[in-house]
Amino acid sequence: MATAACVSVTTGVMKPLLPKLSELPEDDNVGKTTTANQVYHHAITRQFPRVKLSVSVSRSPNMMEILRDIARVGITDTAEDDEKQLVSKLQEHLQNKRYFVAIHDLWDTKAWETIMLALLNNDYENRIITTTRSVAVVSCCSFEGGYVYHMEDLDSTDSKKLIFRRVFCSEGSHYPHLEYVPDEILGKYGGLPVATIIVSNALADQHTKAEWERVLHALGSGLPMLTFLMPLATLHVLILEAWYLKDHHLENIEKLFYLKYLHLRSYSITNLPRKIGELQYLETLDIRGTAIVELPSTMAKLQRLAHLYVDWNITFPDGMIGKMHSLEELMTYGVKSWEQGKALQDFSKLTKLRRLALKWSFDWPEGLEGISQAESFYSRVGTLLASCSLHSLYIVDASYVHYPLSLDMWRPTAPCILQILQLKQCMVYAVPNWVASLGNLRVLELNTFFMRSEDVEILGAISSLLFLKLVTIGGANGKIIVHGSNRFRSLKYFSLFITGACGTSLEFEEGSMPKVEHLKLEFPVHNMSCISSAFNLGIQHLSALSKVEIKIVGDCDNDINYVPVEVLDHGIVNCIAYAIKNAVETLPKHPTIRFETEYNDGCEHFRSVLRWINQKYGVLTEWFKVWEIEAEMTEQASSWRDFIF
Repeated sequence: MATAACVSVTTGVMKPLLPKLSELPEDDNVGKTTTANQVYHHAITRQFPRVKLSVSVSRSPNMMEILRDIARVGITDTAEDDEKQLVSKLQEHLQNKRYFVAIHDLWDTKAWETIMLALLNNDYENRIITTTRSVAVVSCCSFEGGYVYHMEDLDSTDSKKLIFRRVFCSEGSHYPHLEYVPDEILGKYGGLPVATIIVSNALADQHTKAEWERVLHALGSGLPMLTFLMPLATLHVLILEAWYLKDHHLENIEKLFYLKYLHLRSYSITNLPRKIGELQYLETLDIRGTAIVELPSTMAKLQRLAHLYVDWNITFPDGMIGKMHSLEELMTYGVKSWEQGKALQDFSKLTKLRRLALKWSFDWPEGLEGISQAESFYSRVGTLLASCSLHSLYIVDASYVHYPLSLDMWRPTAPCILQILQLKQCMVYAVPNWVASLGNLRVLELNTFFMRSEDVEILGAISSLLFLKLVTIGGANGKIIVHGSNRFRSLKYFSLFITGACGTSLEFEEGSMPKVEHLKLEFPVHNMSCISSAFNLGIQHLSALSKVEIKIVGDCDNDINYVPVEVLDHGIVNCIAYAIKNAVETLPKHPTIRFETEYNDGCEHFRSVLRWINQKYGVLTEWFKVWEIEAEMTEQASSWRDFIF
């Protein structure tokens, strides 16, 4: 049985953690909270004499109370009844302070997102440490640079010591006739510390061989093991991760009536029992990593279910989505056909839905029929924003053919509270004007065909934006310029990937992106005409930088740790890398910098690529007028045949 327990550290917005968690003193049989407390009390707090705090979140957090706990460090008046007001007061209080906060027992990303609003908004190399069993929480807490420490299971020797210590108050047994039983018990589930403690508690004060063998028999029968070890009236959380777990082990699941959290992970599980609908207190269900392909219709009876985590290939029965009125989080809803996409309209009935991940993969028809179906489907996706209840929307287009998307139709009908919008592999025509009105948006990820100067201005006007990741084929008039006109004033992380098409120069003007700490760029360069701006891209103007990652694609060797040298005849890639390196070394925070190079000798101008796409699929003609690109035909750009479409 595996454990997802881990400790993660978010440092400012992505700074290296010193000391590492691996440098902590070793201690047998410690869990994630103990490890976190060691960091908090012994490793780091000396660096944070003024503001340091440890709070617990739990499975059903009261966010106002948690925020008040944080606010009590230096804020005397915490009487606000409104969460936004309290977050605002915390941001103001911590704006010029260096702080360290330990957040224990995080179970979902929604709580973390609220906490992050209050804590991650200054430039003083803060530290936030979290403990969790949720992979989603780990990813959210430690994105782009946080340090994650995965707790290891106990080995057999330590597990036996823990059992004997709990049962006999010593690390060995004084009962030779019992010594073989722990080995067989531990062989059932491995070294999960929590399971070891549960078994130990069941064996406490039991010294007969028959009693220990009864526990051994219960462990072999799956769910009866848990009903034997825990009174049903108090069992609220059940996590079963084991290769041997089968469908029949879940036959009596309805008897765990008060269960609130159920996590199953085993590819031997192919179906959920229909009686799961009788778990009327169930709030969280996680069945990722199973072989389940369809949910039972009885799940519609789970009227308290708020968090549902499934693999994207799992099918929902017709009409079930609209009946799950308490649903706040769904990760990941899969759509495998245009007809199935009609069910997206049922999401409008879920007024409590805050976080949604979608993934679709279609075999679109060719020609006008395919375009028509794509536009109809995208329109349904756009209605998800119209409800204005979502905090987070994550979309992946896994189709073989990606039809482009116009976001104009997605305009919210009222002020929108969206905080995270990530569109992966969804090519959009342009950044719509309404995006600038998303006053709560913190994370944005977009793939655009063409980056106009208007697009940069619209994105720069999102005052709350902290994290921006862009992928594009090219820039208007061959340029992407970030002006220093009070744009991107809160941005901490910026990533730009100019795909394998050449002819676009990138330039950061003085005063642009004043708070960006982490810069990640990827672009192609084969000769002087591929990039017409200054070789250093104006990076010396990004004064807040602490980390820089540059990947250059061109006629060069593959090198994941490229070191530029001061030699003029080493080629265009070396010249650009060396110029960027010199510019970065002038910055006040002495940022770290890493270069990577990748070989690709296909030098193709972005206009040629766009024309080829239009020639093959006929979807860009009208947009060429907007982009001021001539639409004459050109020879096929062979290396692009399978790159985008």
